[in-house]
Amino acid sequence: MQEQWDFYFCRVDDAPASINLNLALAQTAPLEECAVMAWVSLEMRAPREYGFSSAEEYPVLEQLEDALMRGLGVGNATTPDAGPLMFVGRNTSAGRRDFYFYTGSGYAWQNRVAAALKAFPDYRFETGVQDDPEWQTYFEFLYPGEDDLQRMQNRRVCQQLEQHGDPLTQERPLYHWVYFATAEARAAYIDQILQNEFEIEQEWEADTDEYRFGLQFSQTGLPHYRTIDSITLPLFFAARDYNGHYDGWETEVIAPDQTH
Repeated sequence: MQEQWDFYFCRVDDAPASINLNLALAQTAPLEECAVMAWVSLEMRAPREYGFSSAEEYPVLEQLEDALMRGLGVGNATTPDAGPLMFVGRNTSAGRRDFYFYTGSGYAWQNRVAAALKAFPDYRFETGVQDDPEWQTYFEFLYPGEDDLQRMQNRRVCQQLEQHGDPLTQERPLYHWVYFATAEARAAYIDQILQNEFEIEQEWEADTDEYRFGLQFSQTGLPHYRTIDSITLPLFFAARDYNGHYDGWETEVIAPDQTH
């Protein structure tokens, strides 16, 4: 099973929430052999004010999650009674941590969870199963919207820059890519971004059925976690207004010895 775990912040039932999920499953789901959604809802004992996990409780929650996965056999071969089991994501919100799985059968689910969490008697939990052959819980609840996906991509690019020694403290040209279905939409988008002093780098037409008209443009900016969303999201939404596709950004690495 391919894995690409990431997280994003949102609101669930009007409360702040943090959702962590395996994004790679979107490429293959729904899986016919895992048509049952099973869940475990855990009540945290010392959540922070806004319902997230606290620093003091975090190590225990990590141990509990490890025990839950081992006890349920996540990643192991299937069993005749329970069938395959895939852990797909979790939601932390309102003082609870909810774990979501897809499986071939909900056989003895509550008993299996209770056995896995036997070493944590102080934690109260609820469980349940439901048929979900289309993986609606994964796609309609756990999976992020397009703007949250862009925020996640922004964070990954910043992390990659840091991994190459970039302290993310110096402005430099940021290059952006957008694709459109028509030349007219691209032209209208160009008119809009030129008002914000972006520089057009290149335009081209690709040999594809959709989003044939490409555009690369740039502007000096700071690629930092605190600033990059405010730079890219207006470009993302503007592209969507013209039925286009914002395809991300990149920039050069500036290591500390290059800043002087």
